[in-house]
Amino acid sequence: MRNQETGQIRLYVLGDARIETSKGVIDPSSELIFASALYLILERRPAVSRRELQNILWPGVKQDSGSHRLRQLLFRLRQSGFDVSSKSGSRICLNGDLWIDVDEIISTSKEVFDHNSLGRPVLPAFDPTFSDPFSDWLDRRRGAITGDLARVILGRIARARVGGRWQQVE
Repeated sequence: MRNQETGQIRLYVLGDARIETSKGVIDPSSELIFASALYLILERRPAVSRRELQNILWPGVKQDSGSHRLRQLLFRLRQSGFDVSSKSGSRICLNGDLWIDVDEIISTSKEVFDHNSLGRPVLPAFDPTFSDPFSDWLDRRRGAITGDLARVILGRIARARVGGRWQQVE
């Protein structure tokens, strides 16, 4: 079942962390909704295993209970503007157009960009305690994003130095 009312999903991981959908804004204070949406967006491969998502969100919970929680969570995500569908019953797919602030910075070829955004922390004010596996995953993703941004910054500094654009270096 595809929800035709969903539009672009915008994820901001730098500074004021939030997810914007056609139906509103989800911030880290909605811990489980934000966490599950974040996971589905950042692990945006063709589809995520239902069991994988259950295990990362609710480790140690019995399969029946975890399945019920996941169905409720997917319903809440759909209400929040996510076009989430099931592939072959065992995989979850996030459909639609995704935009992520970090991807924009990393993929842009422009030398002119918002330098202030690069100094912002990755997913500040989001320190979930509901699941150790999710916290571990989040720490790895934060580290990867920080590493990607560092490579972008260093590359741009090097190009500015070679081009003699000393104000950009500073």
